[in-house]
Amino acid sequence: MSIEASSFVLGLSMGQGNGIRKLILLGYANHADKHGRGAYPSTRTIADYAECDVRTVQRHLRWLIERGYLHEGDQRMVDHLDPRYRPIVYDVAMTAEQIKQWAAGTGPETGNVPVQRMLGAAAAAHRLSSVGVTMCHPCLGTHRRRSAGATTCHPWTTVPGVTPTTVQR
Repeated sequence: MSIEASSFVLGLSMGQGNGIRKLILLGYANHADKHGRGAYPSTRTIADYAECDVRTVQRHLRWLIERGYLHEGDQRMVDHLDPRYRPIVYDVAMTAEQIKQWAAGTGPETGNVPVQRMLGAAAAAHRLSSVGVTMCHPCLGTHRRRSAGATTCHPWTTVPGVTPTTVQR
């Protein structure tokens, strides 16, 4: 639990009527370390905190990532978990400058990978030229490539004109 991350989140203004969004971010901050890193609660846990549905958490999570409040963290933290059930590790922004950098895809990190996965294959491939992820068709944002050598997360799904994209880190 991080009091530093939680207190930063409590001081944020996310606009009127976005209490659930703030509760979701607070749930991630609660699971992060004092530097805002390494939060990987399940969406079910976050949904329980915010007293909402898992789909609501996923929708607000996408918004929080796009705006730079959350950023994909070090995925090695969940290597000890069964690959079929590994959550995505997120870092929580701890400064207003960090929020701006993550939203813009700049700064010490090489870009906001979840947002770039959600953009679609062509736009994501362009913006991911130095990031290093493997992507499949335009679903791109809700899951990750799990098995070594696999080029798509859904081999049975084909999208005309879209091919798997791999860029180097």
